[in-house]
Amino acid sequence: MHDQDAETPTRTTDHAIGDANARRLRIGGAACLLLAPLCLVLASSGQFSLWTATALARLGMAVMIGAVLALYSELSATAPRMALFGSALAIGGATTGVALTTALHYQSFLADALDPATALVVREALLTSNIYMFHVQLPITGLCFPLGLLLLGAGFWSRRAAPRWLAAVLMLGALLFPAGRIPQSPTLVLACDLTLLLAMGGFAVRRLRRAGAS
Repeated sequence: MHDQDAETPTRTTDHAIGDANARRLRIGGAACLLLAPLCLVLASSGQFSLWTATALARLGMAVMIGAVLALYSELSATAPRMALFGSALAIGGATTGVALTTALHYQSFLADALDPATALVVREALLTSNIYMFHVQLPITGLCFPLGLLLLGAGFWSRRAAPRWLAAVLMLGALLFPAGRIPQSPTLVLACDLTLLLAMGGFAVRRLRRAGAS
């Protein structure tokens, strides 16, 4: 009887520690969900220098890994396979996105620093050497990122693991991602980033509410 009484405070303490850790994870995930798309919005807003925009875009895609993990934790209980495959694709694409953003901005830096004729020669050399293809885009292409987000959004929609409007906005952002970035359309890129901010911000609010209630 005495041993059972002694175990009770220990179990209570362990439970409290577990709750505190879960709360910190929810808050950390919410921070990533807000920060990642916000950095992308700032980068694509046209209000910053090329250097600052590059740094913001790289930071946004790096923090996006934490945001995707937060989405995984939201979906894994109801749709484990879609959560796993969607997150794996999105994380792989996000890491490629950091490299691809850097490579594209190297090209822009060179174009600004060199005369037009030399910049054109350098651009053609980069394209014909297949540096982008073999060192940036393969083996995991940047298109895996929007494909992963699309799969996560479909999981939230089909399993009703989140409000359907939120899942729809996430899928819309995933579709706009390649639509804006492949042709390098500033308007579509900004529209995509704002859409992702709305979607991920909605998921962040849900996490913060649960963190406050726990």
